[in-house]
Amino acid sequence: MRARFFAGLAGSMAGLVILGCSSPADSVASRQAKLDQARLNQPFSQAVLRADQPPPGADKPIDKTFTGKPTPRLLEEIQRIWGGISLVDAAGKPVEPVVVLETELGEVEITLQPLSAPNHARNFLALVQVGYFDGMRFDRIRQEEVVGAPELSVSSLEAGCPSGLGNTGGGNLGYWMRSEAGETGLEQLQMKSGVVGACLGESPDSACCRFFVLLADAPSLQKDHAAFGRVSKGFSVVQAIAKKSLEPGSDGDEPITIQKARVQH
Repeated sequence: MRARFFAGLAGSMAGLVILGCSSPADSVASRQAKLDQARLNQPFSQAVLRADQPPPGADKPIDKTFTGKPTPRLLEEIQRIWGGISLVDAAGKPVEPVVVLETELGEVEITLQPLSAPNHARNFLALVQVGYFDGMRFDRIRQEEVVGAPELSVSSLEAGCPSGLGNTGGGNLGYWMRSEAGETGLEQLQMKSGVVGACLGESPDSACCRFFVLLADAPSLQKDHAAFGRVSKGFSVVQAIAKKSLEPGSDGDEPITIQKARVQH
């Protein structure tokens, strides 16, 4: 059974916005000087809330994802590889890893921005490396239009729900990311079209394995949601997935899946 998608997308979807207005001198290396090395290398225990301290409203994790992966084993693997995922190169300069999502409609490249939300970026990489996203669905369209207050509107494509249903209150693997939204010292990404961020439940500390891609600017998400990357290639594929999901009669079709997620080397 698939998730019920929200009502249709009004008008044409915005194109990808190239983020930032940095000068050549404002390089990743120079910006990293503002961020302590230790902050780029927090251990798993500091980055998350564990099962014995869940955030408000959190659901109990399901035993196995709809793709057949046992959640306790996923948690164990993520914790095991966490410390080995480096967000800096051999010279100590921060890197911006690229993750590729392969779908039947084409590939989507996501360039991660560790200086914006290092723990969320590392978590996304860990999920990719343990194969969590392989077979996962683009399972929900979030479409909220506020008449007279467009700054409160939200249009996004979501993926990664372990049940495959796009449950807004669920979607965890037995841990939850401590919020990095608005954290002092981090280089916050603006919630612009093409930005990738972590889906939340009731609490800012409730992100785990579900993520969204903004189809249009959504400044109202800036306060509570952590953005950790942007679509650097294939935004037209994201738009095509959203369009297909909203076509009349699409509720009877299977959602588009992530056939394979991989880190581009």
